[in-house]
Amino acid sequence: MTAINSKKYKNATPKQLAYALSLAKKRVEKLSSQLKENRELCEFLQKKIEKFLENQRIPELDEAIEDYKNGKVIICHSMEEFKAKIAKD
Repeated sequence: MTAINSKKYKNATPKQLAYALSLAKKRVEKLSSQLKENRELCEFLQKKIEKFLENQRIPELDEAIEDYKNGKVIICHSMEEFKAKIAKD
């Protein structure tokens, strides 16, 4: 953010000040509009990405994640133990 250059306006006439004010207000309107557009674009893109990621789901992985969350997991201390438990099923 830049500081206001008060020296620039120290000797300005009321007409010059009014013109400078008018230009500043136009810049504020333009920046506000750009900010709103950018916020809307960000929201739109975020939703598109979320939708894309939802469509990339793997049902088997989702099922495994749910099983893990619900405590339905096989606990093994070695690969051999895991292979033996899997062979039983």
